[in-house]
Parts: sequence; structure tokens; C-alpha cells
Amino acid sequence: LYLSGKNVKITPETVRGTSKRIVVDDEFYLKKATVVLANLEGNGMTGTLCEIGYARALGKLIVGFGKSRLTEHPFIKRWVDIHLPTLEEAIDYLDDLLLGMYIGR
Repeated sequence: LYLSGKNVKITPETVRGTSKRIVVDDEFYLKKATVVLANLEGNGMTGTLCEIGYARALGKLIVGFGKSRLTEHPFIKRWVDIHLPTLEEAIDYLDDLLLGMYIGR
């Protein structure tokens, strides 16, 4: 599970270097992810859009939550597999999904 768009306090320790490092880390974790959880609340979410596009290209399941201008964008409507109104509902969905994957083994 990779949490996209989560508000994180940016410090030198969390960035671990340059913007290029952030992109490299994003690519690494998106490749490893089974599911991408995307925060679709707010504006100015260029990074989230890039992560969603990259995850889509990798064939990942994308679960989005929240409402903003972004949720009406044609790419988001097509690329986000499941869109739920709140983070809590998205977490409940993922709990059920992951439980089903565990039980199905």
C-alpha cells in the first residue's frame, strides 16, 4: 500500500536530498505497491496526478478519496478505479479488500 498525496511535514530528513530523490523514491514505492491510495482533496496536486498516472501505467489498483476540482478531471475519472468520499471510507474499503486477499490465500 502506498499513500499518495498525504500531508507530510517536509524537512531535510524527510526529503533525503533533492527533488530527483523524491521522484526516484516515488517510482520505487509505486512499483512495489499492490494498491495506491490517492488523496484527491485540495488543489495544486501535480505530484499526485503524476503518481496516479505512473501507477496506472504499472497496472496498479488506484483507490482515491475526497472531493475537489480534480475529481471531475477526465483522466482522474478514468484512471482512479474506486473513488470514495472520505479517507475513512477508503480505509474501510481497503480493510475489506486486504482481508479478502488474505483469506483467499
